[in-house]
Amino acid sequence: QVKWDSDGLRFAVGSGAKCVPVCQYDADGDWWVSKMIKKKIKSTVICIAFHPTNGQVLATGCADFKCRLYSTYSADVDGSDASDVVSFPFRRPVEFGEVYAELSASSWINAMAWSPSGTTLAYASHDSAIHFADFSSGAAVVQTIKFAELPLRSLIFVAEKAIIGGGH
Repeated sequence: QVKWDSDGLRFAVGSGAKCVPVCQYDADGDWWVSKMIKKKIKSTVICIAFHPTNGQVLATGCADFKCRLYSTYSADVDGSDASDVVSFPFRRPVEFGEVYAELSASSWINAMAWSPSGTTLAYASHDSAIHFADFSSGAAVVQTIKFAELPLRSLIFVAEKAIIGGGH
C-alpha cells in the first residue's frame, strides 16, 4: 500500500520487508529519497495512514497483530523551527522512525483510517473486529467492536464520529 501525506510532501510504502520507506523530494538533487522505518516491525506492513493534519505521524498496520504510530518528522521537510513543527497529541515530535504508540489486535491489521481531526485512529483486524484508538487525552484509549461477519478490508471516516467499512 502506498499513501501520500496530506501536504503532498512525502509518501510511504507498506512492505513485506519489515520496513516502511518514507520518501521525500530532494530539490538539490532533483529526485526522491527515502528513509526507512524499521524499529519494532516484525512482519509485513499491510496498511498505512498518515495523520490527516500533517505528515509527521504515520500509522502502520502489520501482520504481527500490531498497529504502530511512528514519527516521520524531517527537518528538511517540516522545518527545524519549533513553531513550524506540529506535534502528535500532547507530545513534541520525536526523531524520525521513533514509535509514538503501539496498539494491539487479536489478528493482523487489514485497514486503518484517521478521523478528520486526527484524534481517533480506527483499525480493522482480520478477526472481524474494528478498534478505535482515541488520542484526545494524550494516551490511547482503545475500544473494540467485534462483528460476526467477515472482516473489514477498508475504512474511511465520513465525519468525526461516522465511519464506513467495506469487506468481503
